[in-house]
Amino acid sequence: MIRNIEKFDLSNVFPPLLQLEKRKRYIIENCQLPSRAFTFEEAANEKTIDFVMKSPDIIFDSFGWEAMTQIATTDYLKKLSFSKMMTSADLKAFLKSSYLDCILLSTAMHYYSLNCEKIYFPGGIDVFPKEMELVLNFKPELDSRIKSRLIGRLAELKITNEEFLLLNMIFICNPSVLHISKTGGLLLANFQQIYSDLLLKYCQMTYQQHAPTRFTDLLSLCHVMALTKKDICNAILLLQFYEPGVEGKVIIKSAVRHMLKH
Repeated sequence: MIRNIEKFDLSNVFPPLLQLEKRKRYIIENCQLPSRAFTFEEAANEKTIDFVMKSPDIIFDSFGWEAMTQIATTDYLKKLSFSKMMTSADLKAFLKSSYLDCILLSTAMHYYSLNCEKIYFPGGIDVFPKEMELVLNFKPELDSRIKSRLIGRLAELKITNEEFLLLNMIFICNPSVLHISKTGGLLLANFQQIYSDLLLKYCQMTYQQHAPTRFTDLLSLCHVMALTKKDICNAILLLQFYEPGVEGKVIIKSAVRHMLKH
């Protein structure tokens, strides 16, 4: 299924991943969607998304930044080498399953690299909309857990950029995807193993005898991400209870539905 396996090596795997990551961050911070009504379905179906430079008079609120982050991340995921090997149906299933993991780890890493203790949107915009106030009054612990737990663990581990790039691929390539074909699941499993092997090799080269412990500690981030996703799910369910009119504006709710099915 995967040809030219020898091309996956520590010497050449980082530059393209870093380039894609930088492009995604640039798009999030400097561009806007081609249409105010641009949806996830459109992003999944379009071969290319023609982002445009953000007009100076455009000011995003938390919902705007959320939409921008989701679509830019979807565009990023479609540009990965293995995504181009998928059928359109498998690709759509993969995108729905993986974009939240990608957003969480990438956002936490970005603000960790800026020495921040919590995540937020560009310009210091709160990741929670003002409508979330009632929920946070009822469950104030959700605020710190969603904004700070993952970034705090990255800081504890003093994670390197190389480790982040490989971990991101490992988590993205989760073969347990709803409605994906057997071939698509096998493709993801193979690439997940490739990136896992590369991460172990990186740990062996960097930490020598401490490599197994480091490798295990890095993979434990999967548990932290799972807890964060659970908190996000609970927060949005509570938001729908306290502020039912906001439900239609919550872009990330499709990911919540996906998590509930699991």
